[in-house]
Amino acid sequence: MKKIDSIIFDIDGTLVDVSKSYREAIRKTASDFLKRMVSKQEVDAIKSQPGLNNDWDATYSLVSMVSNHPSYQIVKKRFQRYYLGGLIDREKLIANIELLSKLKEKYQLGIVTGRPRAEALLVLNKLQIISFFDPNTIICMEDTTRGKPNPAPLLLCQTRLGSNNNVYIGDSINDRMAAQFAKLPFYLVSNVRNVNQIIKFLLK
Repeated sequence: MKKIDSIIFDIDGTLVDVSKSYREAIRKTASDFLKRMVSKQEVDAIKSQPGLNNDWDATYSLVSMVSNHPSYQIVKKRFQRYYLGGLIDREKLIANIELLSKLKEKYQLGIVTGRPRAEALLVLNKLQIISFFDPNTIICMEDTTRGKPNPAPLLLCQTRLGSNNNVYIGDSINDRMAAQFAKLPFYLVSNVRNVNQIIKFLLK
């Protein structure tokens, strides 16, 4: 592998813990429309499927399992009511700020996320890590017509970073597939290896 000079991060589940925000919004929204308690395991299962990187899509996929299900827009509206109505405040930073600061001294940093731009910037500001990223290299939902696992967001970020020597760090099958399609090296955040362990490895 060529010597890398830039690193692209996913946000959710990688830099930021969304288990009590986005994941909980999926669970609560689906529970409302299915009229039963949806489990965390069901949410994890739907989010592990290729092509369901977008949480609105994942929620709708759960809800649409019943007949006479509501429209996508109704499901999305309920999801946003839960998320922006308080669940967003439960998000916590996973990445160590000191490690990110050292990483910024060594590499260019970018972001590729399926979040709407307003929500991405909100959490990056709130958790005080936005200064590590050039605004031009924060790629959000609105920046490409197709999201992960399509490689378009990663390729756009790569272009804006001005480098072909990137790696991508993410936590899902859709992150892995997007990196594979974009022909980028990929580091998987998991229960075994969190983002800080990966950063420490890249700082060696």
